[in-house]
Amino acid sequence: MGMYHSTSGKIGYAPHSLPCAGTLTKDEAIAVLTREDALRASDAIQAEYTAALEGYRGEHPPAPPGESSAANTAISSPQDDTKEMHRVLQKLADTTTRLQEEALTAVLGQARLLELGGVSEALIALHNTRFAWQADPEVNQLTVYQRQDKSTHGNLSPGDPAPDTALLRLNPDATTDSTSVRALERPDRPLVLICGSIS
Repeated sequence: MGMYHSTSGKIGYAPHSLPCAGTLTKDEAIAVLTREDALRASDAIQAEYTAALEGYRGEHPPAPPGESSAANTAISSPQDDTKEMHRVLQKLADTTTRLQEEALTAVLGQARLLELGGVSEALIALHNTRFAWQADPEVNQLTVYQRQDKSTHGNLSPGDPAPDTALLRLNPDATTDSTSVRALERPDRPLVLICGSIS
């Protein structure tokens, strides 16, 4: 997947660096990324990510108590769905920013944050680590964006068949099972894939 948001350190398929007041040393980056990874995987943060997604699955929002789903569908519009999606994405982004700020503060301390120009500048410095150490396997394994980002520009064109890609299905009971893109194809309906990062 391509990662376009600022916290990924990438625009499209290329790492990027934004101007900021200071930079993290490699040792600082490793320590902060390690702390961020632990926070991101914690039960509390995962619960926040899950809560942000509650009731939104790219469909019409659930009916309020006492109303039927059919009535809710009739008054919902694509604009309402788009607003809801933006609300969900903002909640996810806020959680990610907060955990990154927490990791920076815990590892660097207030004095070092001030040297970097404050927490906002330290966040930019953290996001720039992907560019600064893009060829460093040690740093790359510490950031979720580097570990999970398999994006390449590719050579597909409109009308080409979708490549058969393995997919992991998350079940409500927290178990997983695997499927593939080809397994989801049906001759009587088109298959639309929308891919992106929401964390």
